[in-house]
Amino acid sequence: MNNHSNFSQLSLSDLVEARDLFHVHLINKKNVIATALGRYLIRHSDFDEHGMFRSSGDKSPRTLQNSMVADISWPCILVFVSHWESEADLIGSDSSDIVPKTIYMPDGRTIPVCVVLSGESEQPDEQLELDKLRFPDNLMGGGFPVYVKSQGETHIASIGCVVSDGHTYYALTNKHVSGDEGELIYTLLGKAETLVGKSSGRSLSKIKFTELYPGWKGEHLLVCCDAGLIRIEDVKQWKTDILGVPAMGGIFDLNTYNLSLALIAEHRMLNGAMTESLNGKVTGYGAASGLMKGEIAALFYRYKSAGGLEYVSDFLIAGRNGQPLNNHHGNSGTVFLLEVNNELRPIALHWGQHEFFSGTAKMAYNYSLSTSLSNICRELDVELVRGWKTDTDFSWGKTGHYKIAALACDIVTTPKLKTLLQNNKKNISYEDADMLNGSLGDAKWGEFVPMADVPDIIWRMTRKADEANHFADMDEKNPAVMQGKSLMELCQNPANIDAAFWNRYYAEAEAADPSKSPEKRGALPFRVWQAYYLMVEALKAGKVEEFIMIGGTASHYLGDACQPLHVSYLHHGHPGKPNEEKVHSVYETNMLDSHQKDLFNGVNAKLQAPQPYQRYKGGKAAAQAVISLMDNVITHILSPETVIAVYNEPSHNRLANMWTKLGDRTIDCVAAGAINLALFWESAWAEGKGDDLPAAKLAEIKPETLAALYNDKTKYESFKLKDPAYAAALK
Repeated sequence: MNNHSNFSQLSLSDLVEARDLFHVHLINKKNVIATALGRYLIRHSDFDEHGMFRSSGDKSPRTLQNSMVADISWPCILVFVSHWESEADLIGSDSSDIVPKTIYMPDGRTIPVCVVLSGESEQPDEQLELDKLRFPDNLMGGGFPVYVKSQGETHIASIGCVVSDGHTYYALTNKHVSGDEGELIYTLLGKAETLVGKSSGRSLSKIKFTELYPGWKGEHLLVCCDAGLIRIEDVKQWKTDILGVPAMGGIFDLNTYNLSLALIAEHRMLNGAMTESLNGKVTGYGAASGLMKGEIAALFYRYKSAGGLEYVSDFLIAGRNGQPLNNHHGNSGTVFLLEVNNELRPIALHWGQHEFFSGTAKMAYNYSLSTSLSNICRELDVELVRGWKTDTDFSWGKTGHYKIAALACDIVTTPKLKTLLQNNKKNISYEDADMLNGSLGDAKWGEFVPMADVPDIIWRMTRKADEANHFADMDEKNPAVMQGKSLMELCQNPANIDAAFWNRYYAEAEAADPSKSPEKRGALPFRVWQAYYLMVEALKAGKVEEFIMIGGTASHYLGDACQPLHVSYLHHGHPGKPNEEKVHSVYETNMLDSHQKDLFNGVNAKLQAPQPYQRYKGGKAAAQAVISLMDNVITHILSPETVIAVYNEPSHNRLANMWTKLGDRTIDCVAAGAINLALFWESAWAEGKGDDLPAAKLAEIKPETLAALYNDKTKYESFKLKDPAYAAALK
């Protein structure tokens, strides 16, 4: 191989041109079924125990499993054959069937050719069974199954990711899945058939190679894109996450200027074993296969010739480290993400695997044919959507909610209560270490949700009446409403902590400002009042499971109460200032997520000493304690105006600047919230006579038991403040 050092100077465009010139010649050779562009595959047997190349003279069939791309691998044209025959056998039948080792270009360039035996397996024509697939329980997203009913059959595929044209959100999958405009696409959400959306009619099929890659040869070449957009029916039922995949980065943009053979996975041999590649590794989650770990084996896989035209797939993705790719029917539409600098960046949309018939059996290669995602987004004029979650409007994000809930379990002082909460801590929240190492819920998303975030993750979708229970604009004033006093001021009189009084207040505010809606009457303190009563009654009846479910979910609202922007009419910045609309999610989600360790260390240090709890009795007292917390937060710890002012400061790193100036006071807010939540647990436990329970009742509760309770809409029922039933629930 060292006699051909000029091979290393070849570019991808050189290979494109050479393959285009000689493809018809190659494809008509005996046993040749496909070609691709890549780097020369060297057999494992050609490396010594130190990983140094030494030709062993091995003439056995070269496959993707027994050979690899190494640092000395030259750019080449890969020729895939269905059967491996020696040169002697081919000469004996017809010498013209020998695949040449080198292609000679008219201008003198020489292009190496590498022959590879395709690893095929018999592919049965079996239908996937819906009840064996993993469908979402609460939210949809990438990796979950969808299905289309057509001509009496049900066709299953995968959702790739969420994209948008700036006006509408779409689920990206394959065109052969989305079908014609208006086609209805379904999934099972919480075991109920749910409409995902309708086919938008915007799709891609085959596109000329020269249009996608201008300047490269390929006049008779078509790229299979196979992409279709499903217009999402209800965006509130969606996350942008891909199931089983950590947070993804931006799309990996590819074009003729940066697409190169450097994408192809390269390995080393050490002590007779192939090391994991440092490049070209991809990860995807398919509806049929689950998590798929692969690597890019070649580019522009040419899989079909018809009517004088040739068809290619942008990527040929094989299993990682010589292992078969776990790829099955039903994965169509899966997005593969490229591992780049410890980040996962979407790069390709899987649409199929090369199938052919050998006798009467259909054979399939165990690798993926996929299309460049950046090409798809460019041609469909859409952009990848990421980091978009339905809980950003009214939540601390996971970091704040889970930390407050977990800390309260640690700082309660009543021994039996502490035992019960510690035994069920993982049902309520997460440990600091789990949050810091990235195990924050995505592994369980679609299954059991720790209860501290159930009101955001589940109830916002399944209990539409719950939305206004997450906040209360207690600092807003209007001269035409209640003598110009705010709810915070009015509730200094305990008699005004009353649902009827709040409804009168809101009615006056709505009359003074027609933009306000009765549907948006904030009711956070009353949600805590309701929970307290139900928890006490559950304990008195010995229903510890209900006590834990109600208290665990109520911890979410108590966590909201110590977030400055949940207590204020300035929740999305000053009204009429669109440049401030993102302050809520940037402060409570992005800033906290980027400074988790600092937050945890600060709060843990602040609450090391045992807290003295002045327990209260009754649901109204619980509501009053929450209002006192809300008042303390925005009056003495961190005002909404301060958060907005720092958010507006010019900075090259907004999150770092916000944490520097707001971090200490944010720690104080979280600590105050945890103390208030611990007091809530302690008071309900004492009033419900929890200490009378036998030790056997303090054990860990099965997650499925708690999930059944929080999915039962009659348990800790959600109301809007204007509903008469809300007042009746406050006992």
